[in-house]
Amino acid sequence: ANEARALEYTERLRAEDEGLNWTIVGGDAPPWRGNVPEARQDARPAWLSDKAAFLCFGALRAYPHQQARKLCIALAERSLPLQEPSVRTLLLSAMYQLGELRNDRASVCEPLLWRTDLSLFDGWAALRRALAGLSEELRDKPREYGALLVLGELAAHASQWDSPTRDVARDLARTARLWAEAQREDSSPSAEQSAARARRCLFCLYGVVCNALGDLSSEDAAEFCRLLLLADYSGLFAEPTPYDHEVRVVRAIALAAAARRLPQLQQHVELDGRMLTEAVRCVLQTQTPAHLEWRCMRDERGSSGCCYEAIANYGSSAMHHFSLNLLTGVVLLDGWPPSRLPATILDLPLYKRVFGDSNFEVTRDACGVLTTLRPVGGRSYTFYVDGGGRLEVLEREGNAGRASGRGAMELELLDGCAAGIESWGAGPPPRPEGM
Repeated sequence: ANEARALEYTERLRAEDEGLNWTIVGGDAPPWRGNVPEARQDARPAWLSDKAAFLCFGALRAYPHQQARKLCIALAERSLPLQEPSVRTLLLSAMYQLGELRNDRASVCEPLLWRTDLSLFDGWAALRRALAGLSEELRDKPREYGALLVLGELAAHASQWDSPTRDVARDLARTARLWAEAQREDSSPSAEQSAARARRCLFCLYGVVCNALGDLSSEDAAEFCRLLLLADYSGLFAEPTPYDHEVRVVRAIALAAAARRLPQLQQHVELDGRMLTEAVRCVLQTQTPAHLEWRCMRDERGSSGCCYEAIANYGSSAMHHFSLNLLTGVVLLDGWPPSRLPATILDLPLYKRVFGDSNFEVTRDACGVLTTLRPVGGRSYTFYVDGGGRLEVLEREGNAGRASGRGAMELELLDGCAAGIESWGAGPPPRPEGM
């Protein structure tokens, strides 16, 4: 009865491993619980490679006051496949253990017995060393990406009591960022592009989760903002991929982390708004100027929220309105999110003749001009269809648009077909005529 009641208030394993839910129960387990892993070898799933791994998995929470040391041993000896979702559920259930709850004030001051190994016998240092060793091993193993999530969660949680563990969490976040940057999609087939974007989104969300708890320096806050914005951007233009379920699960965890961190992030932004400019530049590479003055947007009652805005003034030529949501990572330019070129441009003969089947990620300004998000072959492009249906394409050197300032060489694409020559080749260019 106690075990059934405990399961009602305990996160269960995934449906495929429902028969192993007895491994999750901790303090309310029956007296014979420690013998179950030995007796139930027939229940070992295929993802647990051998008997030793099954014994480690089944006995981790069998003795509640020993689960901290068992957790450290499992990590130090690499006994469990950390990329498995059920392993993550088990390890976090052990780490997040609260112990027996009583309705009296005296219990607040009593030490948690199950944490005796951590607090009195150098357990935090042992956990930190195990996590640091796994972090170093994982750096060059992106195929085992699932392990980074649980290691980041364990390191972030432990850093609340053991501040040096915060450096391990930062190292895991850097690994996630490096993996995200390695996901290139420019020259890949369409299906591989979608998978690359999904992996990049997932790895950025991992980085957010690694920074969810513990001390938050200004560098941590800047990295948090960059990862959050990149994760949302990478989730745009989503097409079905094998990573979709994982992205949904981790996104919920990352959004909870962003909500928890929001007051601290806002404090850092008030001190140095450049971190928002640099975070936006990770998404809007060709449109973001060197400096933006960010202002927190307020509601009708004057209460500050999680949205920020900035105005970029390019003299008499144009103004751009940048806005972002610091809670979700959404970035808008002139009220529009990044998009791809519409079919009205893709189907034009001039576009097909020059760019073929390529489609670019662009932003739309208030005038309807579309500008590529990032350089293409070292150039940036703007697209516009006038009232007569004529496509205008401008090419600029380097990292683009208006953000690059004046002086960049600009070329206009001219239609080389017979009709195009008739329109622009009927007479001399306008500039020589005016000389």
